[in-house]
Amino acid sequence: MGLTLTVISVVGACLTAAILLVFIRHRNTPIVRVNNSELSFFILLSLILCFLCALLFIGEPTVWSCMLRHTAFSITFSLCISCILGKTLVVLAAFTATRPGNNIMKWLGPKQQRVIIFACTLVQVLICSVWLIAAPPFPFKNTQYSRSKIILECSVGSDWAFWSVLGYIGLLACLCFVLAFLARKLPGNFNEANHGQTNSISASSCILQGLFEPSFLANGHFMIGGLFPLHYRVEMSYWNYTQKPSYEIYDSCATHVGGQRAILAALNGPEEAQSAMCSGTAPLLVVIGDSGSSQSIVVSGTLQPFRIPMISYFSTCSCLSDRKKYPTFFRVIPSDDYQVKAITRLLLQFGWKWVGMIAEDDDYGRYALQGLLREFRNIGVCLAYYEMIPKVYNQRRIHEILRVMKQSTAKVVIAFAGEGELYPLLKEYMDQNITGIQWIASEAWVTASIFTGSHFYPFLGGTIGFSVRQGKIPGLKDYLLTVNPLRHPKNALVQELWGVLYGCFLQTPNGTSQNFPQLPACTGQEPLLDTVYVDTSNLRLSYCVYKAVYAIAYSLHNLISCEPGKGPFQNSSCADPANLYPWQMQQYLQEVSFIISGEEVNFDEKGDSVPSYDLINWQRDTSGKIQFINVGMFDGAKDAGKELFIKEDAIVWTGNKSQARCSHTRLSIRLHVMGFNSNIQLRSLTALDTWLCSLLSRCWCLCAVTAVLQDPGRLFVVGSLSAALTVYHVTMARLVIR
Repeated sequence: MGLTLTVISVVGACLTAAILLVFIRHRNTPIVRVNNSELSFFILLSLILCFLCALLFIGEPTVWSCMLRHTAFSITFSLCISCILGKTLVVLAAFTATRPGNNIMKWLGPKQQRVIIFACTLVQVLICSVWLIAAPPFPFKNTQYSRSKIILECSVGSDWAFWSVLGYIGLLACLCFVLAFLARKLPGNFNEANHGQTNSISASSCILQGLFEPSFLANGHFMIGGLFPLHYRVEMSYWNYTQKPSYEIYDSCATHVGGQRAILAALNGPEEAQSAMCSGTAPLLVVIGDSGSSQSIVVSGTLQPFRIPMISYFSTCSCLSDRKKYPTFFRVIPSDDYQVKAITRLLLQFGWKWVGMIAEDDDYGRYALQGLLREFRNIGVCLAYYEMIPKVYNQRRIHEILRVMKQSTAKVVIAFAGEGELYPLLKEYMDQNITGIQWIASEAWVTASIFTGSHFYPFLGGTIGFSVRQGKIPGLKDYLLTVNPLRHPKNALVQELWGVLYGCFLQTPNGTSQNFPQLPACTGQEPLLDTVYVDTSNLRLSYCVYKAVYAIAYSLHNLISCEPGKGPFQNSSCADPANLYPWQMQQYLQEVSFIISGEEVNFDEKGDSVPSYDLINWQRDTSGKIQFINVGMFDGAKDAGKELFIKEDAIVWTGNKSQARCSHTRLSIRLHVMGFNSNIQLRSLTALDTWLCSLLSRCWCLCAVTAVLQDPGRLFVVGSLSAALTVYHVTMARLVIR
């Protein structure tokens, strides 16, 4: 027994010492410092001493060994538990803080952590000191256990002191358990080494891992963050209070990593020396962004522990309506659940029952596919195929998708993808000269200007789809006309914009050139008239941003105007504008309701806005380019069956036709005929299809096709309509009999 205990103690102490040496050697690395290196050193040191204390229980008891056995172990073990207690307390306090920038972390800095450890350990030291002075343990010869043997052991001296020592250790352990229980709802993927916001709370000094400055910055009383993949700025123009909002706008680059980096920069602050996260958290009240559903999922997960609300202007995934997973998420664009319903109403309107689907391989595309499949089961639409566009360009995969499209009988294709993911596919689609497809576009690309070139029309003309509502932004064009490099000489984005608009480079005051020096030089005074940049006639995405900004403005207005005793918080209290918490801002966002450009804006219990879409049709203008024509709308607030309004006479279909085409050209069915399996292929004649479509004015999945039975179980196209109808009715009868 003694040998086993000795081996375990020595091996445990050596392993712990080795880990301590590794930590000390790499003490200046970010992963050690962010993991609270000081507390980690104390924990490892105390564990080494605990292992070594076990050696005091081996051998013949002496006066000193008896006095040190329990006291040394209890003190070192109390030190270990105190370190764990302090570390757990700091993490819990940081993630349960209701407002980034509050003062709670001032009381849990490195000095305060040392005080907690010292005080908790000092109590055990005092208990042990009293024990050793009043009634210390001593060697004792036990003759009562066995009459034939004398057992040498240590007497505890005072039972009260012994149980006090054990009781205090149990008390510290219970406190750790309670804190761990309270922290059970913290983010499951939380890791001190991965989260930059714990930098200040768990390390003795703040380390800025990289500099990521906002593209635009304005100071004020309320900080609003913005994540945009485009280089433009949103001004809050009409504000009549002395307390004005400030903002930080970051370029998220439309990527997960870019969005994560931007939101961490917004929380930390742009400068290392004055970073608010080194002593607390940044006073960020609300964030506008991001541009995509997958990016918003990442950003919302980062903001959730701080209870900072987020308003997205272009994230439509239905998954974001889950209030349990995304309790602080809002959006001013309808959820894809409503877009799926709008598309199914469109399919029913034109009798399209045999369709294909293409979606981008992310949350946006996958949840849209799930929603469509759910609706298709209810309305009897058949999905011929679905293909996922890879996020990273893969030519072989693109060719596979196009091969499926060409071989499929479905000639109506629904595409849920962003313009960036869809462009390589459509370019190859045009290179292969594929025509005859009726495209149904999602809101992500139905108004994408990248597809307006005249060379797209023979292949994409007639495309139809639902877009977010169009709106007007008063004063936007006048503001855009004031932006130029002379007015903003230090703004690199304005310099870049100018170079893109005019194909030139700017000469900076220090003599260096912006953009490409082989291009002609810019003066910075070029007129902005008649450029895409100042075209505000078809604002959709920008209008969503506009609504998000005004939702914040009206919420702040209602918060500041709150009358004491009539507030929405405990005891009908109001929020303090001088000490505003993000969760208080969320309360007012949830209740805000206003009208802008004739449209009512509010949020339901899931954070979604009123579902409303414009129905867009791609038509050719006088110059041959594609223009987006509004041919109807979908209003989700109306009664079932009355949501969709279409001006059918205004629609131009694929192939420049005035009537909707059938959703198929061939229909392959597997039937059981005469007791054995046979492949029956119905091939429609173009002239007959045209005649049937014009006769029925709608195209249904099952078109009567001319065919006769030529050899056992196989149908070939000939000229008998009655034969095809007979086969159909016999098949239906056999299914009923089964």
